[in-house]
Amino acid sequence: MLSYLEILQSSETGTTLDPKPVEVEDWRKLLAVADGDDKALLLLMLNGCFYIQEVINLEWQDIKNGCIVTNRRKTGKCIRVCMLLPETLAALEKMKRRNAYIFNTYAGLPIKVSGAQRRWQRLSLKAGLATERDGACNKKVIKCDVTASQLRDGAYTAAASANVNSEICRLLGGHRCGIQDHYVRRNPKMVAPACEAVRRFYLA
Repeated sequence: MLSYLEILQSSETGTTLDPKPVEVEDWRKLLAVADGDDKALLLLMLNGCFYIQEVINLEWQDIKNGCIVTNRRKTGKCIRVCMLLPETLAALEKMKRRNAYIFNTYAGLPIKVSGAQRRWQRLSLKAGLATERDGACNKKVIKCDVTASQLRDGAYTAAASANVNSEICRLLGGHRCGIQDHYVRRNPKMVAPACEAVRRFYLA
């Protein structure tokens, strides 16, 4: 019995068994230094409980009636759905539409995962949540105190902590939920309680 309680102990590693939600203070630091596309990127990751690679794969056509409904590009099976919060919608409305993808490089090309990670590192440095040191071959190495996946951990934890139905939390997180997957396609606002819980915790 005691061995199962070990997963409740704090740890410096964020694994599947040991999520490490972003702290509210760290989230506010990141949001304070972000503007334009970067601000929309941060808000979408938190709002939709997305991994960073899922966000950069989003297309404008995935947004309908203030909601996002799409499939994970990698497998095509798991549904990703969220109700967009006012803050996220406002940030998206300020963006320029260069092509089908929401996020692009400055040259107008779709962002790769490596490029998205560099954006995250740059934001973390500006927010004082990363350190930079010299690495091999005169390359700078940036160590981030907060990882992008911690925004997803934070969103899921905020919703679950607010006593939102566990199935709704799972739908927001992109986990397969059987027959409910089909219904949430038709009515993505099913996950509204989870999204609102995230807003109350991080954006209040």
